[in-house]
Amino acid sequence: MSCLSPPNRPRPRPRPRLAHQPVAGVLTVVLCTLATASAAPLEPLESAFASVRRQDLARYINTLASDTLRGRSAGTGDGRAAGSYLVQQLKRIGLEPAGANGDFYQEFSELGFRNILSVLPGSDPKFKDRYIVVGAHYDHVGLGTKTTSLGGIGQIHNGADDNASGIAAVLEVAEALARTRGLAHRRSILFIFWDAEELGLLGSKHWTTHPTIPVSSIDMALNVDMIGRLRNRRLIVFGSRTGAGLRQLAAAPNARLKQPLAMQFNWDLKANSDHHPFFAQGVPVLFLHTGLHKDYHRPSDDAHLIVYDGLESVTRLMVGLTHEAACRENLPGFRKAAAEESEAYRRQLETAAWTAQQRLGATWDPELARQGIIQLTRVEDDTAADIARLKKGDRLLKLDGTDITGIDEFTWRLLAADAPIDVVAKRRRKKKSRQVTLRLPGEPRRLGFEWYTDDAEPDSLVVRGVVPKSPADRAGLENADRILAVDGRSIPRARDFRKLLGPSTTAITLSIERRGRFQSIRLERPSTRSGNVGATESSGRDDTPDRRDR
Repeated sequence: MSCLSPPNRPRPRPRPRLAHQPVAGVLTVVLCTLATASAAPLEPLESAFASVRRQDLARYINTLASDTLRGRSAGTGDGRAAGSYLVQQLKRIGLEPAGANGDFYQEFSELGFRNILSVLPGSDPKFKDRYIVVGAHYDHVGLGTKTTSLGGIGQIHNGADDNASGIAAVLEVAEALARTRGLAHRRSILFIFWDAEELGLLGSKHWTTHPTIPVSSIDMALNVDMIGRLRNRRLIVFGSRTGAGLRQLAAAPNARLKQPLAMQFNWDLKANSDHHPFFAQGVPVLFLHTGLHKDYHRPSDDAHLIVYDGLESVTRLMVGLTHEAACRENLPGFRKAAAEESEAYRRQLETAAWTAQQRLGATWDPELARQGIIQLTRVEDDTAADIARLKKGDRLLKLDGTDITGIDEFTWRLLAADAPIDVVAKRRRKKKSRQVTLRLPGEPRRLGFEWYTDDAEPDSLVVRGVVPKSPADRAGLENADRILAVDGRSIPRARDFRKLLGPSTTAITLSIERRGRFQSIRLERPSTRSGNVGATESSGRDDTPDRRDR
């Protein structure tokens, strides 16, 4: 079923259209490759994007972060007044209540806490009882206490970024999706504003243990917390490991933005915001954040410091992401393993490429190497260098008949060699140099990079070990790039990638995703030379948690 809206969908607010730059070919490749193209026509989605305006975001934030609401502390009259304001906006938008007993509220705790819930029903009978959750906490720390304030105890903490920015974004997403003509969605979307987050995620913990709909019917939860201080277009995305394929789901709508965001996919998964209770219940989650700052939990977190153009971009990304998730036939399956993964584990994977020193079986003096002099400082037993009878102190002068003049070129040629290769070496206190043959182990890195597979990103290959001066380096390929397609063809398996790099190919075009942005890279093959870099393949590994190959 298409994601076209019923004819009685309310008309959108009149707003100017947003001009979008075309994304040359790459987005088409990505969406087709991943089989995730939205069923929605482009025009209505562009209209929904355009309906998100910074002046509306500012209006919400100026209200919620005003001194009048005295920091929106959970359970206080000010916090309840903020909740009443949100219900007023949800009624204006035309959303249905989804709280207890047909109300917008879910009351909990004798202290007067209350979550606020609304729903935008899905249009597909097959999927309307499946849900996407979009949420943000609306409480803050009030006047600040010793346990909640980082400065200015007893003063009003308005919490403009934390989390009036997130509340404003969720309201704009709800209105964009509910009131844009021609735009509907297969799944229902549950918009939730959490109370008592600052007291330990109490609102989301309560709802996930006392849900108003079955938690098992939720296919994905999107949480936003502190998204109002975008710097250098950098958006931090947590949770992409909680579902197989979530990274590309999150990145795809970024290509629709006039200025795509630089998405930093962080593998740490902490119980620091309202996404975590959903993850604990087996729901794939995404958590968007623009970073901490000096005004965090201080009275200075005020509305005039919000970066409104950045918040507008993040909100538009949320519109595309929410709509795409609500329209897909299949969504990423839950990955429990994400709980054991971290930024440290990511860095370990991304730096695990085989080095030139490991392949040779010897190390060299780094200071001399920067001068173009390769002098060995250690030779490991039973390695290529040891078998060739190279020794500590030897200087390597030529590799395959070419003078060694720089470390980068030497490293590249050593890693690219696919056959026995000659090296000329000179030993200390010996007048004459000598030529020996190296029989290097492992597969050659002919194009100058390795790749590995990742079960959290089943439709891509992850680049690592890009060698300076190699074809990959010259083409602009970088470590941690995600390869999605080769010459417009998807990569169903790692071994198919090797076939797509076939020996008769002189150049290939890689469609890649880098920090949530899509681009194409033209990779030229080096000319074939007998005896060394005339190899037919680059090297690859499978680094799924329980399997590693070269």
